[in-house]
Amino acid sequence: MLKLADVQFGPGAVYEGVKPQTIRAIVVAAAVFASFGFDCWVTSLVREYDADSFHAYGLAVDVDAPVEVPPQYFRLMRNAIAAQLGDHYDVVYHNGHIHIEYDVTGKDIELLKNGNRI
Repeated sequence: MLKLADVQFGPGAVYEGVKPQTIRAIVVAAAVFASFGFDCWVTSLVREYDADSFHAYGLAVDVDAPVEVPPQYFRLMRNAIAAQLGDHYDVVYHNGHIHIEYDVTGKDIELLKNGNRI
């Protein structure tokens, strides 16, 4: 059984304010990475200074591996993560890592920007 304690957090991974939807994404990503034989590193979580990103609201995470991973494996892992998380998440492979965000739309975005919970 995979535990959140099995995930490695990089020095830039500020987790204060992270939302439950993001915790779920991390657990799924770590399980997928493990199934491909890779450790999962969380390289970025909450970035309050980045107001144009879901990172600012604790609803996004960047994951990577501590070793060089061929891009084709990243694409396969991205697909597996997206399939397990479903339609409420956007999962993108870019700049050598996988970015996952909970897909908040409409009135929920305004609630977040005003400091409310969703």
